[in-house]
Amino acid sequence: MNAEQRRRGRKIRQVLRLDRAWRAEGKVEGRTENALAWRMGQAHRMGVGADMERARRRASRKAGK
Repeated sequence: MNAEQRRRGRKIRQVLRLDRAWRAEGKVEGRTENALAWRMGQAHRMGVGADMERARRRASRKAGK
């Protein structure tokens, strides 16, 4: 397993963790969640930390509601 595969695996697990949190709150997967997952994937591919941070803040705000 190379570094790229490890990074990709970590990102997938992060999205799955968020997805599980939403499902635990009784929410079905919807457009917003998909958009967040897509954005996280884009940020990961571009290697942009700021976008990841924005996605993380948005996720924590959603979890707080």
